[in-house]
Amino acid sequence: MSNIVKGTSDGSARCLKSEIKQSWTLSKTASAKRIMTFHFYVADFSDVLYKCRYWKNKLPRVEPYYAVKCNSDPMLLSLLVSLGIRFDCASKGEIDAALAAGAEPSDIIIYAHPFKSNTFLRYAASSVNVDLMTFDCEQELVKIKRVFPQARQSCEQPFAYAKAIGMAKDLLTWQKIWDTTSPF
Repeated sequence: MSNIVKGTSDGSARCLKSEIKQSWTLSKTASAKRIMTFHFYVADFSDVLYKCRYWKNKLPRVEPYYAVKCNSDPMLLSLLVSLGIRFDCASKGEIDAALAAGAEPSDIIIYAHPFKSNTFLRYAASSVNVDLMTFDCEQELVKIKRVFPQARQSCEQPFAYAKAIGMAKDLLTWQKIWDTTSPF
């Protein structure tokens, strides 16, 4: 079923009555016959637009990364692309959804799964050129450099999860040893 939220000329969102009626009829018929129902949600994209503009106004030097796993609706992702929002993707499907919405692979998409499979690393390297990724441990950094030597990494551990300053320093040292660059 197609999306039922459509933008209007003033930037607000509205639901199309005919599509809601169609959904209701399908749902009512399906319930009566005990078959699968169609689900839908209504989203106010003007609120997304307002919040993105507010973020950029208040934090102009901080680039947000939208976690595609939260909601991979194509219309929402397309809106975020048009607003210049970057994407945090943890799987091939999420990368594909961001690319289908018009995101550029380099600098706009970060591959941020804590344990990337070799298959997905090769996909990121050769098929779609997503070269920005995170690593949370030394072993992950070594694997990334072995499978995708041109990848650029950002060490998440020191900033998000490190329990000790020593661990953060060790990971950043390993990043330097492996001759990687951090975009941050």
